[in-house]
Amino acid sequence: MSEAKTLTDSQSWFTIGREGWILVLGSGFNRFGQFMSLPFLALYLSSTSELSNISIGLIIACGPLAGVMAGFYGGALSDHLPRKLVLILSASLVTIAYALFFYLHSPLYFALTNLVFGMATAVFEPVLMAACRDKGEKAKIQRAMMLRYTSINVSAAIAPLVGGYFATSDNPSMVFFIAGILSLCLLFVVMVVDVAPHTASLKKTPSIVDTLKVVLADKTFTFYVVAFTLVLFAYAFTSSALSLQLLEQFGTSESANGLLGMWTGYWDHTLSGAELFTLLLVVNAVSVLLFQAPMTYLLRHGTTLNKLLKSGLLMSAGYAVLILPTDSYHLFVFAIVIICAGESVMFPMTTILTDDTAPESKRGSYYGAAGFKKLGFVLAPPVGGWLLDQYSPSVLWASACFSSLLALAICVYASKLSNPQ
Repeated sequence: MSEAKTLTDSQSWFTIGREGWILVLGSGFNRFGQFMSLPFLALYLSSTSELSNISIGLIIACGPLAGVMAGFYGGALSDHLPRKLVLILSASLVTIAYALFFYLHSPLYFALTNLVFGMATAVFEPVLMAACRDKGEKAKIQRAMMLRYTSINVSAAIAPLVGGYFATSDNPSMVFFIAGILSLCLLFVVMVVDVAPHTASLKKTPSIVDTLKVVLADKTFTFYVVAFTLVLFAYAFTSSALSLQLLEQFGTSESANGLLGMWTGYWDHTLSGAELFTLLLVVNAVSVLLFQAPMTYLLRHGTTLNKLLKSGLLMSAGYAVLILPTDSYHLFVFAIVIICAGESVMFPMTTILTDDTAPESKRGSYYGAAGFKKLGFVLAPPVGGWLLDQYSPSVLWASACFSSLLALAICVYASKLSNPQ
């Protein structure tokens, strides 16, 4: 009887309806192209241009900067326009951006293209989620959201291997060509899939200034957003800054070796910076998948703030490991695993803490303002590039560790403030 019930439960878990599968597969497919190309953007610019690390960081930052602004208005825009139209426009812009990444070589045009790319990608998934929520059953869509997270992490584990192969080849721009083909396929699917129309909202979309005025009155939440920004700022160093560090430390590869070649090179200590970074990306994604369930279980009895603080200390410990000057591949992997163990709990807790803090009548404004924490992703690439240009990598990771610990201190301080009525 219990076996039959378990089988029924597992079957119902995957019974998420057409809208649910559109959300799961659409998100996973969309992220596959991003995970295959964006992590290697800094490596590509470093190997094909004479740009300094800070200049590369500024170009990388253009995408998240546009994403912060577009993400704020994208969902609201789809409340006033047909969601399918917004999805087609954003998917088209992403495809065009990949094509421009493939053909362009000018740093200025690269930065402008990254602005467009960041804007389009920030709009696509929130609108896709809203479109699926419109007609999908609530219980099925909630299960789909959990499966969506799994599909994204599966993409994060596989896509860097594909991207790393092309990024370390004789023609690294091919990574953008392949990502563009995937994006074009996704655009075709969006065009042929029937997206049910919704009732357009007649409410005026609040401006960023209006939202900030509402939220800044809540000092507790304001400090939380500052803390979350510092958390993302430190974590973002594990992307562009780490790739540049590894490229300088271990050099470039003359040809792509494939997964087996990289695995052999790991134990022979013959990996290039790009190949080691590829393996670390895979370790990152797999670690998040493996650690989320056990970490959530171990911290199940704590408060939201308590879980956030413990996971934050774990991430800080990972940054502290990277402060040590080393050529050991094992130490890099060990540090990333520790950071990911903390990340698997930290990021969900920031969302839950936002929900706990927000008054029900102002929840939309609070969620909109919480998006400004992504400014950490904007600031980290240029700051990380500047630190690598001026100082040793140890200073970079000491800064990440300090930022992470400062964020935890701010969270403790914010928790002791009284919320406004």
